[in-house]
Amino acid sequence: MIILLKEIQKNIIYIHQELKLKSCLTERYQDEAVDTRSEIITIANAVSNLEALSAFDSVALDSSLVTEQQTLTLSADGSVVPGVFELNIGNDALTVNLDGVTSPNVSDIVDAIRAESGYADKNYTVSLSDDGNSVEISYKAFGPQPESSAKSTLTETVSADQIDSSVDVAGDIANFAVQSIAVEGSAVENGFAVSPGQIRLSFGDVELDLTAAEGDLITDLLADAQADAGYADLPFTLAVSDSGDSLVATWKQVGAVSDTLSLNRDYQQTTETSIDATSTTDGDAGISTQELQS
Repeated sequence: MIILLKEIQKNIIYIHQELKLKSCLTERYQDEAVDTRSEIITIANAVSNLEALSAFDSVALDSSLVTEQQTLTLSADGSVVPGVFELNIGNDALTVNLDGVTSPNVSDIVDAIRAESGYADKNYTVSLSDDGNSVEISYKAFGPQPESSAKSTLTETVSADQIDSSVDVAGDIANFAVQSIAVEGSAVENGFAVSPGQIRLSFGDVELDLTAAEGDLITDLLADAQADAGYADLPFTLAVSDSGDSLVATWKQVGAVSDTLSLNRDYQQTTETSIDATSTTDGDAGISTQELQS
């Protein structure tokens, strides 16, 4: 505060000297009067602020300078999902990738933040809370700080429920067996789009491992199945049903068939969770512009 007062005093002296110089030059060379109203107003404001600062209670000022503390709670038991965490700490964007980490916890996130390049020069420090569930954020500067937040993104492989074929024709000595198996997906303008994922079509000991990409149609799935090396070992041929949303298996030889086909699908599921920090201690910068002007 003493330094601030001295700076104001220096500015007043400088402006005063400028005014004296302009006045002397005007008298010596008999020039037109120089407009010094702006300098006078500046001096008046500086004197007013100097008086306000001189009258301000320095003890009260020191006690009102507070650094903000925030808590970012990421867990209830210390553990976190093995995903990607996008953090925003005081408008400082960070990414912590824990994808593939075995049994990750909040301390891993704290360690990753501390390991960031330039961490020592940031406007904050982080630590692990006593219960191990939160990232404690301590700002170095006085005053209010932007709210911190975190968003976790977990991508995992999930197995859909198995689908078994339905018997359309059981087959006998004179008829070929026919079965239909539904495929997960939805109708689109140009056909039936298959839900993406790893698809396994099984019958007996034969398995066809297929991949349905985003936007693939059931006709694409059929073509992949027919191109699979194991397709020739199946006792039936596959085609798309008249409804366009199922595969139809027609046996190559007549006779009764009791076994059915099965279809399993593994797919990627993404879950996002957003968390906002809470301020445990609000920051305060001390003397305000309003206090100086009052």
